[in-house]
Amino acid sequence: MPNITNVGLYNVVAFIQSGQIKFLETELENVLIAANDLRVTSLVSLICEEMTARILENTSPPISLLYSAIACLAPQSQYRNMVVDGAAIKFHDILANPEFLKLSFEMLYALISSPVLQGPEWVSEIYKAIIFWLQNNPEHIFYAPALLDNVNFKEIIHVADNRQEIMKKSLDVPDLGPIVQLFLMDAIYAKFVDHLTSPQNRNQPLSSSIYTVSGAQTAIAPAPLRGTLGLAS
Repeated sequence: MPNITNVGLYNVVAFIQSGQIKFLETELENVLIAANDLRVTSLVSLICEEMTARILENTSPPISLLYSAIACLAPQSQYRNMVVDGAAIKFHDILANPEFLKLSFEMLYALISSPVLQGPEWVSEIYKAIIFWLQNNPEHIFYAPALLDNVNFKEIIHVADNRQEIMKKSLDVPDLGPIVQLFLMDAIYAKFVDHLTSPQNRNQPLSSSIYTVSGAQTAIAPAPLRGTLGLAS
């Protein structure tokens, strides 16, 4: 178990024996990694609950605790997501912090993927945050599609001014414009499909008149022509 340090192992064993431990914040990652690798789920849960509480109470920097959660826990971990969601609640504080520009792709991706930030009111803010990060990290332009995949453009593209503003902002980052244009095209198509498949449109009667013809059983077939049928020579 190369990831487990002596400090981490000591604290996990102490927790198993007594049900409680105290450790310094500088030891957080060592303890969290050890608890996670040794599958002491109750300790992982308690640590992440404490991390989330500290974020929400503004007693610890959200970026540093976000980093610890991303570094120590797997992407599918519900406890990691707990901390990420707590950090997402403090999104404006994170964005205002100069350290935001130093976020790794993994940290930024996890942050903007949080369900906390998926409402339509967040679309423009998430997009602007991505632009801001890419402006200052242009070497990471290849991450743009993955990041933009978390921007629900469909929620705002029905307004022409929004579409223009989105394209205008994309020009702030070299080579980003064509990528954003593709996402906008996808969003417009998705919006169109949603409109076609909405219940009110599916149940809407046809605008043209429908003809109903009955009495087919009384139709009289035309009488055959009298005489012989010959072939032209």
